[in-house]
Amino acid sequence: MHGRVRRAVEDALHRRTVVQSGIAICSATILGSFGPRGAHALNLSFYLAGVRFHAIDACNLPHRLDPVVLTREDWHRTPAFSVSTVTGSRLGHVPMAIALRLQGRPIAEAHLTDVDVHAVTWKRYTVALRALAEG
Repeated sequence: MHGRVRRAVEDALHRRTVVQSGIAICSATILGSFGPRGAHALNLSFYLAGVRFHAIDACNLPHRLDPVVLTREDWHRTPAFSVSTVTGSRLGHVPMAIALRLQGRPIAEAHLTDVDVHAVTWKRYTVALRALAEG
């Protein structure tokens, strides 16, 4: 019986991984249809950082595919981006490694591809964005 339970848990985790991979592929395909096409465009999907520091009221929770606003900032003399909903509720920020890749690039489009309020904080929101060539 113990083996059946373990196998069921492994199957559930595998299904979740497959679904998340499918969402990432679909979001990359959707993002590919926005804005001008070019070899220098950058499509990214990532988890938001700093979510635990920005509590959101249950009435204002964002939903999957909601657009988000990225605001350029400096944090300890390094480029950073805060991420907010279109209504102004701050969700978190772009991880440092990705913020460095976005430096100098205009953001064409960004939206939430996954919202899981029951996940650990650093996996609560997934963002997909399309950045154009350096401008």
